[in-house]
Order: sequence, then structure tokens, then C-alpha cells
Amino acid sequence: MIAPLTSWSLGLDLGQRSDRSALATLSLDWSVQGRNPVDWSWIRVPRLVLRDIERFPLGAPYLSFSEALAQRYRHIAALTPALTQPQIHLTVDAGGPGAPVIEHLRRARLRMDLKAILLTGGREPGATAAGTLTVPRRVLLSNLILLLDHGRLHAPHDLPGWPLLYEELLALNAATWHPDKSTAHDDMVIALAIAAWRITRLHPELLPEPANAPARWAPTGYLF
Repeated sequence: MIAPLTSWSLGLDLGQRSDRSALATLSLDWSVQGRNPVDWSWIRVPRLVLRDIERFPLGAPYLSFSEALAQRYRHIAALTPALTQPQIHLTVDAGGPGAPVIEHLRRARLRMDLKAILLTGGREPGATAAGTLTVPRRVLLSNLILLLDHGRLHAPHDLPGWPLLYEELLALNAATWHPDKSTAHDDMVIALAIAAWRITRLHPELLPEPANAPARWAPTGYLF
């Protein structure tokens, strides 16, 4: 097979009393653009696309997420070649009510590669002894902005939910690095950032080279 199969990255941000939960779905496709003239290997180019962004109603029962994710699995499976298991990476926010929700999702046997992620105020990503990923909020958002700024993540503007996501992206400012200092809703941005961070850890070739990665980020906001 010349190009790898499509893989999927889902990010679930769990809201609390005054915040909604959100689920982002990314697909990673590969195209072949000729051969390397040195070793004649195939040149495979990744394309990361936001396929769906969903915000759940305020107060949605946490146990309902297993059914929502099961529906998402069935949709993805319908797009996957016959007799092939979809490659789905699910990353769930482990903060706040995350622990019992994640335990419920594990018991639901969703046929997804589930990882828990905890947003921190530190400097570097890591992991706990239990295997929970730990990622500074600033790193998570910087990674998302880098992908958008360099065209590595494509977000169709006719996608349902795009207007709300766009508003959240424009609201990004210095305060959003610290959620306790921000009054803006960011559930959709965080869901997308979680999904994007996980897929770039699995496929670092998605990120631009450091020498070619000057972002247009400014504390007043991010503009496309």
C-alpha cells in the first residue's frame, strides 16, 4: 500500500457546572506526491482536517458521552475500507469530573485508543505514574495555533459549529493561558487543541520545522 490508511483523533473536553463539554474530530489523510530522488522512496504528505466540532448542552449527563462516541465510531467505521479496523485515538480531559467519566468510557469498550490528558500550569509535557498525559495549557494552545498558522490543520468554514469555534479562537489572548483569569468560553478550542496535540505526538511530521515556524500569534488574539 502506497499511502497509510486515514487515522482519526478525537478530543473530548469535559465541562463543569457553568461550562459545556465539547468533542472535536480530526482526520489525518495521506497523499503521495512522487518519489524521493535520492532513495526512490514514496513522498507521503499528511493532511489534517477538522471533520466535526460539537458542543453538548449545558448539564449534559456525563454518561451520555459513551453513546455519542459510539455513534462517532459507527460513522467513522462506515468511511473505513471493509474488513479494516478504524484507527481512532480518543483523548479525554481528565480534570474536574474527568476521572469517573474516563473510567466509564473504558468500561464501555469503545474500540478506540483512549488516553487521559490533564492540563497543567507547568512548562513541559509529561505523564503521571498512572499513564495520564500531562500537558501545560500554554503548550496545548501554542501547538494548535502553530498548526493553524502554517496551514497544517484545515478547518472548513462551512462546517457546522464553525462560527462558535471561530469566536472562541478570536477570544484567545494572554489570559486564556490561565483559565482562572479568563471569562471567555473555550470548550470547543480546548477539545480541538487536545485532539491536535495527540495527533502531532503520534505524527510529529505534521509540525513545521522550527526554523520555518514564526507564528503570527499576538496577545491580543489570533487572526486568520
